[in-house]
Amino acid sequence: MIRHAEKPGRAGEGLSEIGKRRAQCLRTVFGAESEFDFGLVFAAPRDASKADQERTWMTVAPVAQDLGLEVDILCANEPASCVRERVEAFAEHSSADVLISWKHHDLLNMARALGVDTTVGYPDDRFDIMWIIEGQRMVEKRSEHCPLLDDGVVDGAVMV
Repeated sequence: MIRHAEKPGRAGEGLSEIGKRRAQCLRTVFGAESEFDFGLVFAAPRDASKADQERTWMTVAPVAQDLGLEVDILCANEPASCVRERVEAFAEHSSADVLISWKHHDLLNMARALGVDTTVGYPDDRFDIMWIIEGQRMVEKRSEHCPLLDDGVVDGAVMV
């Protein structure tokens, strides 16, 4: 699970220039040559008709395109249980990984819906942390380590 990339100011839509660079970096972090094998990608645009302008979708769209996947937005305005149900249904026929790009203030509820026993939410001031969940356990929190964006970030600082 990841937070959407950086946004342009408080009222702005879409991604800032830094956010666009992060979305491009994620093509390497999560792409075909990475440690991950994604078969499903989720995002949470508020308005499905404008998904391509929304941060959560814009953050993972380049990765999904590279992997030949569509970004699933069906649960965007639904309770976190919607994602859990779709992940469970996917897991019945695939062992591939699932990438979730969501609004940071909802990531704690999303993790709980996936069965993770956690009380620590996503920090307001970070855009680089990925939460790696296996089964119903948070196994790691670490930086995406995008060059020039996350230089100097120490993974131990994001562990909880």
